[in-house]
Amino acid sequence: MQRLFPFLAIGLFLAVPSLESQKVIQSADEAEHRGIETETAKLEQQNDSALAKFFAKDWICVGPTRVLSKTEFVENIKHNFVTQENGVNPTPLEKKNVPVRVLETQPS
Repeated sequence: MQRLFPFLAIGLFLAVPSLESQKVIQSADEAEHRGIETETAKLEQQNDSALAKFFAKDWICVGPTRVLSKTEFVENIKHNFVTQENGVNPTPLEKKNVPVRVLETQPS
């Protein structure tokens, strides 16, 4: 056991910086994610079709009564912009516990 102690101590000293770098990476990723959330919320509130730039080609919106393709969703945004005063949605948008599913396809 006494022979292993130096190796364990060295391992602990090496592990701490590694954990710290993981926190930094996680913090950077989290900050980027929050920035995207803020920008998409603003675009959605303003009925700005630029919101679509954040969606994949095959993105779909699954609602309680129907499913919208990316194209249909963008058309709805444009329609809302025209029908609402100054394009701004008068109802504040609030999202809580939104389920997100990421489906990956295998490259062909």
